[in-house]
Amino acid sequence: MKIKTLLGAVALTTTLAISATADVIINETFTYSNGALTGNAAWDAHSGTVGQIGVVGGAITLSDSNSEDVNTTFTPVTSGTLYASFDMSVADPISYTGNDYEYFAHFKDDGFDYMSRVDIAAFSAIGYSLGLSQSSTAEIVSSTILSYGTSYSVVIGFDFTSGLSTLWIDPTSAADSNITTSAVDSANDISAFAFRQGSSSPDQEITIDNLIVATTFAEAVPEPNTYALLAGVLALASVMLRRRSVK
Repeated sequence: MKIKTLLGAVALTTTLAISATADVIINETFTYSNGALTGNAAWDAHSGTVGQIGVVGGAITLSDSNSEDVNTTFTPVTSGTLYASFDMSVADPISYTGNDYEYFAHFKDDGFDYMSRVDIAAFSAIGYSLGLSQSSTAEIVSSTILSYGTSYSVVIGFDFTSGLSTLWIDPTSAADSNITTSAVDSANDISAFAFRQGSSSPDQEITIDNLIVATTFAEAVPEPNTYALLAGVLALASVMLRRRSVK
């Protein structure tokens, strides 16, 4: 392959990759040193005791024995559908008594209007279920029973036109099985994504990683193929250029 042709392919592939991520607002992998989340990048506490949400091994852990709630902000979105995805796993609470299930993730405005609240809506010895609401109590609950200690990709979307929220678990497309609220939230804008630690019963311990906020479903559910292709082309270009330089 001629060097000019190869460089052209690199440029085209890079352009395609950049275009593919143009709708991504936040891509947070929590690759910080172990310690408090607040103080890193754009994370701030908006409630509770500052510094309680910790980074451990490139992920964060939410615990109901703590009170800190945090958020990361972005330019307000006021139309269309806004999506967020994150990987999560839940530790076995051992005790399954109690039914005070608190939401732990949501969109928010620059005040205290919260949208698309995700909570754990049921615990049992065999697993747990996720719920979704526009208020503090789950309005609708997924029929999927999730296993303790297993990582799942959760996607939520808020539709400004309808005022409704939708939740998917391990989806590959927006047409996959989901749950949608019926209560309407008349939010005018969303400018932050937040994680919350509430006093629930039984206590919850949730590990979170790989938060993405995007204006399209496709960007909220990343496909590695584009990035693998880009890495391959760049590696090939590097090899070809080295070979040319030693001639």
